[in-house]
This record gives sequence, C-alpha cells and structure tokens, in this order.
Amino acid sequence: MSSTAFLNTKTILLTFFTLAGNNEDYALAESIPLELDYSVEYPEVDFRKTSFPARYIYEVLLPELVTKHAPDMYYHLGSPYSGSGKRSDDRKHGDIHQWNVWHVSLITYAAVCFRA
Repeated sequence: MSSTAFLNTKTILLTFFTLAGNNEDYALAESIPLELDYSVEYPEVDFRKTSFPARYIYEVLLPELVTKHAPDMYYHLGSPYSGSGKRSDDRKHGDIHQWNVWHVSLITYAAVCFRA
C-alpha cells in the first residue's frame, strides 16, 4: 500500500458549518441607533414595522428556513451578537469581532478575546 493510500484510509474529515444571519448589522443598528430593544420578541413587536426591519429576517424568517431545510445546522442570528439581551459589543457575552488582530496594534487574538 502506498503512503498516499494509507493516509487516505486513515483520514477523517470533520466539517462544521454555521449559518449566520448577518455581519455587524446589530452593531450598526445599535450605533445609529435604530429601534432595537432586545427585551422584546416577535410577534410582541412586528420588527418589519420598526426602523430595523431586517431583524425580522434574522430572528424569524431565517431560523424558520434553517429549521425546515437544514434542521441539523447551527444558526446564529448575527455576528457579533451577544445572545443574552446585551449589546453586540459586550465582551463578556456572545461573540465579538476583534479587528486589532488584523489592524491597528496587531495584538494577539488570545490577549483580547477570552472572556472572564
């Protein structure tokens, strides 16, 4: 058996897919600010009738589609997103975008992103 064939029989490919509703839209809505009250949910408030109607897509439409067509797929409303009623830039909840890794001070990711 060749080394290539041996490697091919011993290789396990693990793939992890995540679907995210948006990239930085919640952060933008918070900064403008648009109507974004994390304490209310649909249908209590029809997001389509607010100044941030895309919230309906991220929190109602896309989750329904993912559940229907890809039930084993993980769906995350957006990134960054706290997921706990906090602002998207809250460093202790949810995920964050750490641009200093790529720009400005070029500090290491571990130095800024691990939450206490």
